Amino acid sequence: MSLDPIDADQLRVFAAFADAGGFTAAAPLVHRSQPAVHSQVQRLQADLGVTLYERVGRGVRLTPAGEEVAAFARRMLADGRSLRARLEGRRADAVVLFTGHGVFRDLLAPAVADYTRQGGAVAVQTADHDGVVEAIRSGRPGLGVMAAAAPPSGIWSRPLCEVGLAVAMRTDLPACGPGPLPLSVLAEHPLVLPPS
Repeated sequence: MSLDPIDADQLRVFAAFADAGGFTAAAPLVHRSQPAVHSQVQRLQADLGVTLYERVGRGVRLTPAGEEVAAFARRMLADGRSLRARLEGRRADAVVLFTGHGVFRDLLAPAVADYTRQGGAVAVQTADHDGVVEAIRSGRPGLGVMAAAAPPSGIWSRPLCEVGLAVAMRTDLPACGPGPLPLSVLAEHPLVLPPS
């Protein structure tokens, strides 16, 4: 097992390769030729002693080790940009926020608006629950916010709030009397429900 540091340029090239989904698409992102990108990724793979990607048809797919290295590389690059911005007296790069459309609209939009009025920058990307979880696992966002009854495995989470649900019905329906509302009554009516 080598204790040598990981080459930062190889990580930068690998992050571009992972995000672009291939050698050719990554080349212009890092101002290199396609063979130079391929060479850097191969060297990183050899230095780490793990397989970082596999060919699938005409494309490539990251292995679990490749996903982990890509997430590390993205964090390293983001930390470097943030450090440079702070040293230059600027705000750091935009916070990347992955969240559901409804969560953003109903819960986060006012806070994001306040933050941007104070000079902060937020890049919001919306996705469904599984998309937010996948983005967090890949290391792409700085932050993910989603509706969840329990935290997904392998991800640190903290509850921000609890949102209660209320039944809204026309007052002329028989169920709208005093006292408890049996669930069997709800089964008789079509319901509009939020995502699980």
